[in-house]
Amino acid sequence: MKNGLQWVLIACLGVIYLFASLAVLHPKVSEVYRAHYIDRTSVDWDPPHYRAAPEEEIALSRPGLPEWIAWSYGFSALETRGLWTDGNFGNVAAFVFAQPLDGAFCVEFTAEPARPLRDSFTVMLGAQSEIVQVRSRDTAEYKAQFNDVKGASQLQFVLPKGLARVHDYDPSNGDARRLGLLLRLLKIRSGSCNPAQ
Repeated sequence: MKNGLQWVLIACLGVIYLFASLAVLHPKVSEVYRAHYIDRTSVDWDPPHYRAAPEEEIALSRPGLPEWIAWSYGFSALETRGLWTDGNFGNVAAFVFAQPLDGAFCVEFTAEPARPLRDSFTVMLGAQSEIVQVRSRDTAEYKAQFNDVKGASQLQFVLPKGLARVHDYDPSNGDARRLGLLLRLLKIRSGSCNPAQ
């Protein structure tokens, strides 16, 4: 009898350890929690939000995020000039929307490429993508047209993999980030991009 009780106790403890191991290996957490604490692709945890609409131009040097963006990942910490994509977090930096977008949109943004970003990068809105050519080594305005977007949950900037660290091309700088694109301003307008602008 005593032997049987011990085996039941051992079996119960085994089940408890099994569930504890599963919880540790596959935690059920939100995407933003996973990005910040587990995957380490986001530096902002629960950033403050301010009132703004997608069609309003937002300065990405402003602390917090507009209310239509729930959170972001793939960017280094906020700077006075804007947000840098950082290849140390992966080659994708994105703004995750509070509500999905449907329809035709023109994504307008002002950006400055880092020295290793020479040719092009990709902008994705939902499942649609647009290759954007680097036009200048300095700050420039860019536009990407997306037609018939369905349920887009995020705007992604996809950069080449393996960008050099800052201190690799500037040894006097101790910065270990893999900078790609400095985003300064962002606007998402319904409809088509105006070619005359």
